[in-house]
Amino acid sequence: MTDFYKLLNTVIGGDFTPEQLSKLQNVLTEKQQAKKKKATKVKELSSEEKELFAKCTHNRSEVLCCPHCGSVSVIKYGRHQNGRQKYRCKDCKKIFGDTNGTFLYRSKLNLEQWHRFIHLTMCNLSLPVIKKTMGINIATAWYNRHKLCSLIQQIEGEQDNFPTIVEGDEYYTPLSFKGMQDKDFFIEVLGRMPNHHRNREQRYDYVEQAGYDLTEVADLQGLERRFDELTPEEKQQGIQPSASKLSALLNSMDSQKAVNVLLNLDKQQKKKRGISNQQVCVLTGADKLGNTYLSPSCIGKIEPKHIEQQWKDKFTNESILVTDSLRAYKTFANNNKIHLRQIPPGKHTSGVFNLGKVNSYHSRLTDFLKIYDEVASKYLDHYLSMFRWMDKYMGKDINKGVALLMDMLTKGATLTHSRKLKFKPMPFDTKGIIAAEYPYSLI
Repeated sequence: MTDFYKLLNTVIGGDFTPEQLSKLQNVLTEKQQAKKKKATKVKELSSEEKELFAKCTHNRSEVLCCPHCGSVSVIKYGRHQNGRQKYRCKDCKKIFGDTNGTFLYRSKLNLEQWHRFIHLTMCNLSLPVIKKTMGINIATAWYNRHKLCSLIQQIEGEQDNFPTIVEGDEYYTPLSFKGMQDKDFFIEVLGRMPNHHRNREQRYDYVEQAGYDLTEVADLQGLERRFDELTPEEKQQGIQPSASKLSALLNSMDSQKAVNVLLNLDKQQKKKRGISNQQVCVLTGADKLGNTYLSPSCIGKIEPKHIEQQWKDKFTNESILVTDSLRAYKTFANNNKIHLRQIPPGKHTSGVFNLGKVNSYHSRLTDFLKIYDEVASKYLDHYLSMFRWMDKYMGKDINKGVALLMDMLTKGATLTHSRKLKFKPMPFDTKGIIAAEYPYSLI
């Protein structure tokens, strides 16, 4: 009896004949070989997959070369289990595949999943719906959505020039810190709370959770109003002693911060009317030839320097810029010798000129952003790029948009790491109101 038979008898504790043990050994050997054969079996690619992977190789360079060192001394080096061809460079000895250098490289989604994901994204479905439909993690859905936006920015990021008549205007969207969890950022940097519905008790709890002691502060009378805003009658009714107590309490820096926040609990929850530092200005341009420009510019009211930075080289000698009566456009046009026609205040036209094209563009943008409820301002450029691309190339044909994006996935692009994407700074001028890099280490 062999060592295998002895071991098997010892483990099982049974008394088997040599024939039974031999039969059992054969069964185990066959199963082991079948498992090994299954593990080494290479998937057979469909014709569509072969065509797509061939595009990846061709888009990298017309001649097959190493993406690491550029050498053309490349040989085939077997296949992955997923069916993709592997190559090996004779010079640098590195191994690479067809998708190296594209957004399909090391992707967790296969081609079929990418096709489905892009289709759901082009339908403007929410991340929870995409997660449920595809059975993927919501973080994967979020990351791949922004990978698509980053891909569009890299390949189609160059904004159009305007050779003829162009209508220019500003589009304002709320300054949002969606996803920010740091309470100190809101209280100490912004001097307000997140824009969520909270009653007074919940607001007090929020300030306490930020580390401020409100034991004495919460008992003060007239805390919701500043002392200099009280009427003489209210001061005579006993509010003044509480204000004196408040002044004494302000000697403590922590208490001062807490009081300042609490004094503005009601005011800071209300959105400011008109153009303010609670809004992001998006500079927009559109002409009748289909050329468009859409990019976040700054917080609050736009200035000539912002227009100069974004539109300096976008016009020709024959261009005519049509805008509203904002003085910043006049300064920009004078500095760059651009023909300018401004619509007077209270009017809709100036001769044959109007802002109908850009206003229609803004209307479509509003409908697009409503789908996402609220867009974090540091990712605003991503969503604007996706809207501009969809409006310009896809239209209402979703299948056309999916095919175009699937083709773009095969082109060379710089991969955006999830950590860099998560810690992305603000893509516009914050005017010193907040540090553009401040949310970098928080979100």
